[in-house]
Amino acid sequence: MPPKFRIRTATATIADSPERLFDDLPRSRGGTTALWAHQADALRIYHRDHLHTPDVALELPTGAGKTLPGLLIGEWRRRSLGNRVLYACPTHQLARQTAQAAGSIGIDTVTLIGNHHTWPTADKLNYESARVMGITTYSAVFNIRPAVEPAQVLVFDDAHAAEQFVAGAWSVDIKRSDHADLYREILAILRPALSEITFQRLIGNDDGSRRAVHLISVAYVRKLARDITASLRSLNKGDGLYWRSEALGDRLDRCQIYVSFDGILIRPFIPPTSGHEHFTTADQRLYLSATLGEGGELERAFGRSPIARLAMPDGWDGRGAGRRFVVFPDLQNAVQPRELARSIVAEAGKALVLSPSTTASYAAADLKPEGATTLGPNGAVEILLSRFRAEPHALLTLASRYDGLDLPDAQCRVTVLDGMPSGAHLQEKFLSETLLAGRVLRERHRTRIVQGAGRCTRGLSDHSIVIVLGDTVTRFLNLPDVHDALGPELQAEVDFGRDNSTAEPETLLEFVRSFLKQDQTWREEVEPALSDARKDAVRTSLPENNELAAAAAHEVKAMTALWSGDWTTASACAMDAAAESRSAALSGYRALWMYFAASWLAEAAAEEDNDSLRRSALDLLRKAHAVARRTPWLREVQPLPADERVLDPIDEDAIAYASRHGPRLSGGAKWATLHTTMLANLGQLEARKFEQGLVTLGRLLGAESYKPAGNGRTDAAWIWDQKWWLAIEAKTEENPDSPLSLTTVRQANDQLKTLAHDRNISPPPRSAVLVVGRRGLVDPTAAVVAEPFVHLSGPAAVLELAQDAVAAWKQIRARGSGLEDAEAINMIRTIMSGYHILPSDVRARLLSNPIQG
Repeated sequence: MPPKFRIRTATATIADSPERLFDDLPRSRGGTTALWAHQADALRIYHRDHLHTPDVALELPTGAGKTLPGLLIGEWRRRSLGNRVLYACPTHQLARQTAQAAGSIGIDTVTLIGNHHTWPTADKLNYESARVMGITTYSAVFNIRPAVEPAQVLVFDDAHAAEQFVAGAWSVDIKRSDHADLYREILAILRPALSEITFQRLIGNDDGSRRAVHLISVAYVRKLARDITASLRSLNKGDGLYWRSEALGDRLDRCQIYVSFDGILIRPFIPPTSGHEHFTTADQRLYLSATLGEGGELERAFGRSPIARLAMPDGWDGRGAGRRFVVFPDLQNAVQPRELARSIVAEAGKALVLSPSTTASYAAADLKPEGATTLGPNGAVEILLSRFRAEPHALLTLASRYDGLDLPDAQCRVTVLDGMPSGAHLQEKFLSETLLAGRVLRERHRTRIVQGAGRCTRGLSDHSIVIVLGDTVTRFLNLPDVHDALGPELQAEVDFGRDNSTAEPETLLEFVRSFLKQDQTWREEVEPALSDARKDAVRTSLPENNELAAAAAHEVKAMTALWSGDWTTASACAMDAAAESRSAALSGYRALWMYFAASWLAEAAAEEDNDSLRRSALDLLRKAHAVARRTPWLREVQPLPADERVLDPIDEDAIAYASRHGPRLSGGAKWATLHTTMLANLGQLEARKFEQGLVTLGRLLGAESYKPAGNGRTDAAWIWDQKWWLAIEAKTEENPDSPLSLTTVRQANDQLKTLAHDRNISPPPRSAVLVVGRRGLVDPTAAVVAEPFVHLSGPAAVLELAQDAVAAWKQIRARGSGLEDAEAINMIRTIMSGYHILPSDVRARLLSNPIQG
């Protein structure tokens, strides 16, 4: 019998919309049999309004099936328009999972992941000729040399998680633990851009300032870029850092450089996707997410604006996938939080633990019940998940993986959110800890929590316990504006969990058992109450989101201009971004963009040798300093010219006071006794000794410092003339397992008023009260009544400030003998400023955690 040739048949009738395409697909047994109403609604809106929209985002809650609409849109465009379609996922695991989902509804795909040299030629050809949809990872798209042909339609799943995956293509992240020699080499190049004090701390082995993140000025990045690039290009090509530096090419001078004790990060502030043709040449980019956010995070993550958003289908804003029992162990008084969490895990048999870092993931081993297997945090996630699913009793710990994991039904009934999901990279840490612009990241952190809480509730009938573990994340989730920005379902679950987490430990475990069994009590008593609470809940946007969203559009334009070398336009767009960030809570972020505007305009002036632009740039820098006056970062990054350097008046008062009353000229034995006793007192927890240490520390900081007489008075008063007061309450002896009480907060509320009565004068503006305690958690009732000027900090932050004060005064003493008063004041100004112990620095270091939130 002669061989039979393959003859192409006539093209089948093409469905007239993505919704109709679903009816024509040859679904496999067990596949989805019908579209949910909200999925059909979303597809209709897309087909009606957004066929030709370059950038469009679709938001559907976790468990509401966002992947299916994304696949249908991509496949319909491939069939009807002949588009080459690429569906991108954050990880290999999700790419394979998506390919399986596509196959179950009758959509043929090819999976292009891993080493591109191993991709079958037939698969590549089928994608390139638009015969099938390609499924790949973000890294295959955002790559210096993408192995895939550019797509005409790009679908990005889990778009809320894109920031690290997209920016990662242009990020050179030099971790000291992995590249110690390179870290020191780059740090040596950056030495002129750092104060000598900062450089010595970073180059040494003392990690006392591990938290500090320093931004290198734009001017120095431009000046040192060639040397840094040469150093990076000496790396072996097998090192991923080499290829990341290659992606920057000759544009490293347009990046930001962040330096900390743990590492150096070189990256553009926003990914420069405008210059990446595999992204920009697509006819349409479709972004899928369960939590898109409203503060411009999506635009910043992809470097793209505007992005049109499909409205959430009616009724789905108030719903969630499955049921969660949210437990807050840190609200317990009778048992250690982690001990309670371990008991809950033991009841369920296994748990997924999500932590912000690998270090925290290792620490989570104390949550493992006896006899359970421990998996993670390192290793291939797919393999870890496979082993975890097979184990009857196991603890899987993962770092910074708040999305992209599916553990439905009995695969896992407990998720532990162990710590605040912040500080994913040095730019985040700089914004939150140095710039004190944490408000900018609230939407990002909220999204990670919402995503993490949904890892084990993947369907409408699923149920799981969510353990929120840690002072900071517990307080964050219960802040009124964060809480009210949650979906109504999760609001109801958080409120219910908070109310019931203070029950006696055994009673709480009974609640857990009732929930895990989904018994009659849970179904008949709790579910109706949660349903009513959901209906009553009202979702509101975070207060600053409108401003941040408006700013994001200008930020993207600024980065596009900057990457193309148009410094003048970049500066103008940066000023537009700063102008949108009007709220007082965004002042740090506004100052940053004003600084960028000033620096980029200065570079334009240098290129054009234009004195008028130089004067304009200097004027912008002055304005940035005025806005940034509350924090010291800009004085360190880009000080004003020497004849214009004006410290905050409170800092000048402190310097003058320190020159008169500080231990500059006291005897060596007296000085040794003073500082060793102070450090010893602040290094222990007995309240009386801690108070003595606080009084001594205040004097070293240039304050009139004393312990007021009388019962119930503040433990230390630091008075900087009539400029600023700080009253400190030492609660170091209080039970670390108990939240800060209503009584303590009410007492703190009155301390400034009492000081004002003593001194017969009103407290100066922005005066504050600091409560120093071992717990970061506050009784919810106490948080409500706290005055806005009452802050919370830990003993470690106070001790670190004291260590810096001692180091500063050792230098002052070594250089201070024989100086005239004016010379001494200048020397003290330089050293106190260098060690960040001026009053404006104290505000930044100790007052970043208001009890009110």
